[in-house]
Amino acid sequence: MKSLKFLALTMVLAAMGPAAFAIDDKSDEMWQKLYQKLITVMHSGSASSREMGKDNIVVCLNVPGIAVADMEKDNKEDTIQIATMLDETAEYGPVYKPGKRQFSKNYEDILDYHQSDPPPEISKADKAALAAALEDISPDGKYMPKYLECEEVYINACVAQEEARWEKKPMQKVNRDVNNAETAWIAQGFKNKVWNAFDTIVTKSAKDPAAWWTKLRRNFNNAKLTDRDGAGVYSVTTYPPIHLWGGDKGWVEFTYSASKKTNSKQVTEQDRSMSANLNFGLKKVKGSVSHEMQAMKELSSDDSLKISMQMKRVLISKPWFDWQVFESTAWTWDRGLISDGKGGGTMPLFVNSILIVRKVKFESKKIDSLKESIKKELKYDAKGSYGPFSMETKGRDKSENESSLDTEEEGSITIEDPQILGYICTIVPPCPAKVANAKPDKPDKKTSKSGK
Repeated sequence: MKSLKFLALTMVLAAMGPAAFAIDDKSDEMWQKLYQKLITVMHSGSASSREMGKDNIVVCLNVPGIAVADMEKDNKEDTIQIATMLDETAEYGPVYKPGKRQFSKNYEDILDYHQSDPPPEISKADKAALAAALEDISPDGKYMPKYLECEEVYINACVAQEEARWEKKPMQKVNRDVNNAETAWIAQGFKNKVWNAFDTIVTKSAKDPAAWWTKLRRNFNNAKLTDRDGAGVYSVTTYPPIHLWGGDKGWVEFTYSASKKTNSKQVTEQDRSMSANLNFGLKKVKGSVSHEMQAMKELSSDDSLKISMQMKRVLISKPWFDWQVFESTAWTWDRGLISDGKGGGTMPLFVNSILIVRKVKFESKKIDSLKESIKKELKYDAKGSYGPFSMETKGRDKSENESSLDTEEEGSITIEDPQILGYICTIVPPCPAKVANAKPDKPDKKTSKSGK
């Protein structure tokens, strides 16, 4: 990922064998396997990043999901609310936990306190090439809007392709759709043009770091918004825009079946450790009374359970941020590691997109016999959730406390309204690179062995 160059995350069904998990009971196993499928979704392809491998993706689930309100186009209050939410940093782990400081504050510290290497000589031609490349990746420039539009079409085609592969469906049409989408991305979406611009920025900015840092600071300052209390937040662009998050376009079908045979070929060691730490603990406390959520637990353990949902990926762009800051070896500082590349540091993850789901449907042979018990158990859950899924609704035409749970259909229960199920993150590479990659000083030859 380089600046606005997003990881093309595709949605593919995969699964894990039970032996890979630290399982307390069958209910925990089901939730861990479902999470495993969700995280493997993000590993199936990389349409716009040649550097980021599948081990660089972490999915942090919201527990419970965040109900998505109906938002209005060009509504300043909605825009600031989303910008504030998406300015949070995420701690490393399977469940989303916001970091101590906002992303923009950490980034501003880098702009303020970095120590650049002395600039080498740079030619007029290099300066011109760098300026042109920066213009080419401008969010409102000639190329980026169409680039992002075509990238999204390509990603959706990859989603359908991988789902068909895992479901063993005919591949001819979906393969053709992927090829056509990539061709259109190159021909109409300026894919090669944008990628070449990023490469130019990497090579030329190293020759003129002062100009680069000046440009970064100017972009950051120009992106500041002011909320009703006068506090500053920084603009965020999403694809699709916020008023279309809950709209009817862009949804992809996702299905999990407890009875389906599992396959562990696409699972990394990182996935194994992440999923093993996921435990929803179906026990809720209200006042001084602890309630075992037995009906929910029984449903989670049912071999006939099938969970289907519609999923939508929302790409996040921070126009004022440049990914090259994380990768550059031309600066350092004395304020500690931003990231060690392994989940440690003050800002180990970069949130590049969010995962929205709706129409989450649970089906099983015994679900009708459990419905009334599940309703009662939900009364003891202040968050109104089942696993990572929230029952809350935030539609503008609905009451604030209205539930999104539909239990009327025989053989199923459905959570109707959209919710943010999780954040899709890239592990920040070792940063500052010069500090993280520095070799320890060699001991003096005279004292290295004897200590004398």
